[in-house]
Amino acid sequence: MSVKNAMTIEFLKSAYGGESMAHMRYLSWADKADREGFPKTARLLRAVA
Repeated sequence: MSVKNAMTIEFLKSAYGGESMAHMRYLSWADKADREGFPKTARLLRAVA
């Protein structure tokens, strides 16, 4: 495998990890919005996630 391909794979792994974390954060914020009485905000956050 070339260095360029190896770097691409590492960049993709890093990006996937970041997106996974963002997804979980949005869902967590949506749950908090529901608990605090903001159902429309919660719905928006779930749509973004």
